[in-house]
Order: sequence, then C-alpha cells, then structure tokens
Amino acid sequence: MNRSKLFSENAGIEPKLSHRRILPFCAAVLAGISVCTLYLSGALPERVDQVVISLPNPPAPLSETTSPYPAADKTNEGPSLKLEVMATQDAWVEVETDGQNKCRKLVRVEEGLSFQAFERIRIMTGNSAGIELRFNGKPVATTGTNRRILTLEFTNQGILEVNSRNS
Repeated sequence: MNRSKLFSENAGIEPKLSHRRILPFCAAVLAGISVCTLYLSGALPERVDQVVISLPNPPAPLSETTSPYPAADKTNEGPSLKLEVMATQDAWVEVETDGQNKCRKLVRVEEGLSFQAFERIRIMTGNSAGIELRFNGKPVATTGTNRRILTLEFTNQGILEVNSRNS
C-alpha cells in the first residue's frame, strides 16, 4: 500500500479522547484548585503541627474486682445446686441451668455428666430408667419404666416432675 495514500486517508480523522481519561484528570484539577483556594483564603493551616484533633477522654479504668459478667448470688460463694447424671443405659438428655441450655446429647452407658446452677436445673430424658441422678450429693429416684420421657426441675425448694409421659 502506498504510504502517501495511507496518510491521506487518515488525514481527516481526528483522534477521540477517551472519557475514561478525561474525567479523572478533570476531577484531579478541580480538587487541586479547591485545595489551593482554601489554602490561600486561610482556611487550611500552614503547617501540619497546627492541626488540632479533639478526642474524647478515655473511660476510667475498671477496678480489679469489677467483672464484665452479671453478678451472681452474693449470699453464696458458688452455685448452690449440683446435679450429677450417670448413664446405666444409653439415654437422650437435655439439660438447662438457670435458663440456659447446657447440654443436648445421647449419653452412653457409664458416661457421667455434672451440672451446677444458682437457681434452677431442668433435665429431660428419653430413657428415665437408663440414668441415675444425684442432686446435691443425694440420690434421686427416677421412678419410671424403660423409654419413659421424664422432665425434672431442681431448685432450692426441691424437685418437681414436669410434663412427663410414657412413649
């Protein structure tokens, strides 16, 4: 192809500027003009060490005896309720202490569990004949037949059987 013809064909075409290049350039120029205007008007400090940053005062340190956890019963040093569970057969148990779910599991033969609480321990089992219970060191009779669903609630006032049934 003739070189002069190539140039003559492209002579009438002007290169288009890309918008991708123009917009960032214009934004940078506008930002620079804004900063210069603020500096010249005195709105910006002349030196960085003149910038004052105001921060709120930090909170006072906590004392060593302060705990982030809710206060427990102050009259007793530790939990007053203790329940021990020993499986003599496989049994499903669900245990809740002071309103919080602590355990949901299949307890295997000869497996033992222990729970403590300040106000209440509630246990539900799917095989009441398959577990032995001790409340505050004393044995608890789980009078029931095999596969009996049993729900017991232990408090400082005693033991209460709740919503139990045969399955």
